[in-house]
Amino acid sequence: MDNLHPGIHGIGTDLVLSAQQKGARCYVINAPSIHKYKDAQGKIINSIDDSPKIIDRVNYAYIADKQCCDDYIRYKWDALTPFSSIVTQYEKWRHPAEDLKGLPLEILACLDNPIILLGKGGGGSRMLSFLVEDCGVCLGNTVNVSGDCMDMVIAVYQGVIEKYKCKAAWQKELVVSQLRLAAVRMLKSMDSAKRALWGFKLPENLLLLPELNQAFPCARYIQMFRNPVKTCLRRTHMTARLDNQIGRVTLPLAYREAGLPVSQILADSSALRMAYTTLHQLKCALSFCRNQLDSSRYYEVYFEDLLTKPDESVRNV
Repeated sequence: MDNLHPGIHGIGTDLVLSAQQKGARCYVINAPSIHKYKDAQGKIINSIDDSPKIIDRVNYAYIADKQCCDDYIRYKWDALTPFSSIVTQYEKWRHPAEDLKGLPLEILACLDNPIILLGKGGGGSRMLSFLVEDCGVCLGNTVNVSGDCMDMVIAVYQGVIEKYKCKAAWQKELVVSQLRLAAVRMLKSMDSAKRALWGFKLPENLLLLPELNQAFPCARYIQMFRNPVKTCLRRTHMTARLDNQIGRVTLPLAYREAGLPVSQILADSSALRMAYTTLHQLKCALSFCRNQLDSSRYYEVYFEDLLTKPDESVRNV
């Protein structure tokens, strides 16, 4: 077993190739079985919609996690690529920095200086997106109902997994190039007029501030703060749940940072999980922004101010 493998995807492929490399033979047993036969309650699965695990495969956290695993297999077995497994086509591995060479001047002129929005999931970040869009900032070609930039979501999710979960040094070092490459692809699809003032918002930006600052050296940051008690008592954010690949990284991270055993996650309430992840993520953000950025690059907005004095808040932004 390869201890550097970042997840569950491709483990079978890796075991077979490793065994063959050592001169062993691998065999396929003709014993077919029905996978995902019943759900957790024992109800027979008749369609994709009946299985939460199958539906999960189309969410962005799953896709990003699988991409990290696929990259690892492609990199490790580069001499054998391209090749196919039952579910994955492994193409030749290519460093994302290679695709950043020879960029058009109009992309280079605006790539380094986005407006990056920061806010804890559940802490008013949707309001921040609306506010900044009203100020004329383009927050992506595709923005969801929460104001999140879908053009950047895979790169940011993959960056969180690579930074905090992946063990191979080369894989951790991909984060900056992947962020820049995702931004390049977004800008190439964006109208030239919108490139003059562009940016993006994802709650998980809070966990990648050093990497974002390296990827976009002239970026400006606007951070939204909200009464943390109200944030923690609302519905949970994905970074505070174990039902997705990002939360399985960020929740243990927050508990360890608080000096608590990871096993306590299973006993704690949703509000406590939100509290620990809120504490961890805001501490990371405040430490970086207030120590590394000056007032020309960093501005704080308060959710409560938007409610009581909206006109002034808009003018200040």
